[in-house]
Amino acid sequence: MKVRKISILFLIVILICAFAFSVSTGVAQKKKLTYKQVYQRGEPILFGSLPMIRGWVSDSCYLELRKDKDNRNAEPKLIKINAVTAGEEIFLDYGKYRDKLPDGFSLSRAAAHTPDYQKFLFNQKNDLYYFSIESGKFRRLTANPSPERNPKFSPDGCWVAFTRDHNLFALDIESGIECQLTTDGSNVVYNGWASWVYYEEILGRASRYAAFWWSPNSEMIAFLRFDDSKVPEIPLFRADGVHGELEIEHYPKPGDPNP
Repeated sequence: MKVRKISILFLIVILICAFAFSVSTGVAQKKKLTYKQVYQRGEPILFGSLPMIRGWVSDSCYLELRKDKDNRNAEPKLIKINAVTAGEEIFLDYGKYRDKLPDGFSLSRAAAHTPDYQKFLFNQKNDLYYFSIESGKFRRLTANPSPERNPKFSPDGCWVAFTRDHNLFALDIESGIECQLTTDGSNVVYNGWASWVYYEEILGRASRYAAFWWSPNSEMIAFLRFDDSKVPEIPLFRADGVHGELEIEHYPKPGDPNP
């Protein structure tokens, strides 16, 4: 008898909650969206964006990239937030360095940076450029018709590694001396640059085809070497632009040789 009373009470509670939900939903459905809500992110905002977290700088503090809501043309700021106390302070104001960079360059659009955000790499017009906040110096690192891909600082910030024409390179920032680490790169052999199936299924699209890694002491580089010579080709149509383009890619189907 006691169990039956509990079951009846539970059922009544469910019915009351369901009725309250239906009433509130009905009221909400009668409210019309405003033009500003739909097209201009007017209040109350329908969909809020998540914070742009850029990683931890200590055991208790992390960085968040924030944009000026009132001025879309303003450079963003990196805010250092204490996860324990919720205290905040400006870690890096990108706008302060706008005048120290040539036109078309911005710290917020750098291709790479050191973990302490003191050194930055830019990949502009198929060449690499370097800027140091500490010294205030900006200079060009490469001058080559072939583009440099996926530039990465060494952990100590003294070297930059990248791929060019499917070969792997390392460059000493201080001296500007460039070292070519591999020489057999071709249209089927890739050093430090992932074959399509590895980029798509193994390393992930966030890798941007990069398949090389610095050692923690900055003295060595581990990289993958791919050979697509036995992988069948397949035509892929890219719908970019007005007319699109046809791309030929080494694409292994089930049963085909892998790289």
